[in-house]
Amino acid sequence: MRSHVEVPMTGEAVVRQAFRIQEHYCRANAAPIYAEVCAALAKGLSRDTRTGARVLDW
Repeated sequence: MRSHVEVPMTGEAVVRQAFRIQEHYCRANAAPIYAEVCAALAKGLSRDTRTGARVLDW
């Protein structure tokens, strides 16, 4: 029997990973510009701005 493990669905690492996953799907569906936007957000978001902090805390 498997035990249930809680996986956090919020936090900076999860948000960055979500942008990387979206990047993958954009590339797979011939949307390279959106893929680049997602990659840039995954890499470049920071808590130095209110917008960056808000997105990373989503």
